[in-house]
Amino acid sequence: MKEMHVFGQVLSLKIRYKNSGNVSSVAHPYLVVGVNHELNVVEIAQLESLRGKEWKAFKWGNKPIYATNPAETVIDRDSYIQMDNTFLLENHSKLECYRRQKDKLSEKS
Repeated sequence: MKEMHVFGQVLSLKIRYKNSGNVSSVAHPYLVVGVNHELNVVEIAQLESLRGKEWKAFKWGNKPIYATNPAETVIDRDSYIQMDNTFLLENHSKLECYRRQKDKLSEKS
């Protein structure tokens, strides 16, 4: 069976904000940070631009991801993810249409 989602893929989604409960009006990029085949879920974390927020990337629970070192095709600017603020989604084939591209983040990021 072909694996639907793998670590490093980027999905473009409109998701309910955890802090307010409102659904985003625009799609945001989310990085697949885990896949649990036994539970059939995908764990995602929102990608945020580092521009003007460099200090946030180095706070506990955050991980910086650089677009150029190594050269990445799934992100176009330096970013960070909040690993202490992730979402679990059912690993459903319909999520495929929300992938930004076929590539995934390199193993070195």
